[in-house]
Amino acid sequence: MTLRGGRPSEWGTPTFELLTYEEVARYQHQPSKRPRLVVLIGSLGARLHELKQKVVAESPQHFGVAVPHTTRPRKSHEKEGVEYHFVSKQAFEAGIHHNRFLEHGEYKENLYGTSLDAIHAVMAKNKVCLVDVEPDALRQLRTSEFKPYIIFVKPAIQEKRKMPPMSPACEDIAAPLDEEQREMSASAAFIDQHYGHLVDAVLVREDLQSAYSQLRALLESLSKDTHWVPISWVR
Repeated sequence: MTLRGGRPSEWGTPTFELLTYEEVARYQHQPSKRPRLVVLIGSLGARLHELKQKVVAESPQHFGVAVPHTTRPRKSHEKEGVEYHFVSKQAFEAGIHHNRFLEHGEYKENLYGTSLDAIHAVMAKNKVCLVDVEPDALRQLRTSEFKPYIIFVKPAIQEKRKMPPMSPACEDIAAPLDEEQREMSASAAFIDQHYGHLVDAVLVREDLQSAYSQLRALLESLSKDTHWVPISWVR
């Protein structure tokens, strides 16, 4: 066993987190055990939803996503339990009261959320469940029950090049990032600074296909290789 930069001993405003160390041990998934939960967190521009949907579409027998809940009316082309679990506002609020939601929010006067039961439903089928969450939700998922493998996805930010006036082409200089790129860069830096110690792998997304290939390689490694986890997860 060894030690690595640990989880915050107190959760609150990230700037004031006190980081401690946690004891870790090597862990290798056994076929007789439920697969580990795969958690995607991402900065602006990561486009996590389409990435996890591509993984499931390519291999639905091995992977699944937690179907979210909503209080909005079901559209004619939608099926219960496929796009969403459609519930009443009263039922949704009862779920919040009983801490059944990993995270939830409101959009256009309708409630949306990902429930812990939806995650359990995928894992009960012996499939790898992929979820994308806000980083604050990690504290609820980092348990021996889920043994989450956390992947931080961030977009590749390409510096634009320009040639200064009256200079040879070989002396081109980097143009400043535009506003959107600056926001994506700042978002990635914030997550890396405040949650990087919880991350198992970083995926830099240039396009959907390359990001998918990287993610599939990580998922294959997860099922075959040995990884470090908190020792409390394996005792």
